Amino acid sequence: MTKLVCHLVTIFSILFVIFYLFKIDFLTIPVDELERGSIVFSLLLLFLGFLLAVWNWKYLLRLNGYNLGLSQCIYSVGMSVFAKYIPGKIWSSLGRASLVAQYGIPLQHAVLVSIHLQILFISSGLILGFVGLALSGKYGLANLSMYVMVVILSILVILPKFRRLLYRIIGKLFKKDIEPIGLGICPLLKIMFLLFLQWGFWSLGFYFLSRALVQNEMPVLSISFAFPLSVCLGILSVISPGGIGVREGVLVGALGIMGLSLSDSTNISLVSRIWFLIGEVCIFLKAVIVKKMKRA
Repeated sequence: MTKLVCHLVTIFSILFVIFYLFKIDFLTIPVDELERGSIVFSLLLLFLGFLLAVWNWKYLLRLNGYNLGLSQCIYSVGMSVFAKYIPGKIWSSLGRASLVAQYGIPLQHAVLVSIHLQILFISSGLILGFVGLALSGKYGLANLSMYVMVVILSILVILPKFRRLLYRIIGKLFKKDIEPIGLGICPLLKIMFLLFLQWGFWSLGFYFLSRALVQNEMPVLSISFAFPLSVCLGILSVISPGGIGVREGVLVGALGIMGLSLSDSTNISLVSRIWFLIGEVCIFLKAVIVKKMKRA
């Protein structure tokens, strides 16, 4: 039954992502020339971020007593990477959980760990995103509110009492009881550091991608951290599979606040979707190779 779910999730994921990309014409890059060096470096950082995503999944599983090999984690992350494009926000967490359940981990426990990783992933991305908006320096009172949001999110994630409150709020939003994993402060800070590092690779890669598309000088941190903000708000949107459209809208707005023109912001947002899709395809192909090597 578990293998059937895995295959269905993988097949439907690929079908949905192809359907949406063709529907909204995301397969056309709206620029004539690109800086090759910046593009190559941005792709390198993108791939490093995906590798770290695999490592973070492996690390959180190990903290919960499940010591899987790296190849098993690559397989579970890669084969489920397109699950987020299926309507319904649970598929991303269910996909990788159902795949690691093949290795003897109870499916319910695997889903719980996967949901916790997603919560920490979104929290860390929002913190960086709010910092990026605050660093833009455009609006005094708004900047102050961004710093307040960073402090509140940090307290909710780190302190056990407030963490339980955060999970209770999330449980009510999704109409599902979610018990927080009993992580100590040190393991929690370590996984948060690794998640910040994962976002850091992707954010810096996004900056170099933006620099390849726009020749004007841009603030590094503000532009970089616009990416995690758009991704996380896209994940949280309930109306758009994979955050398609929502992520791009948030990104155009955030880049506009930071001084970029509407045309530049739109170009960057569209190309960044294709850029990130390249990383998703690569980790998926890596998972396919891992699967083939196991059969050989």
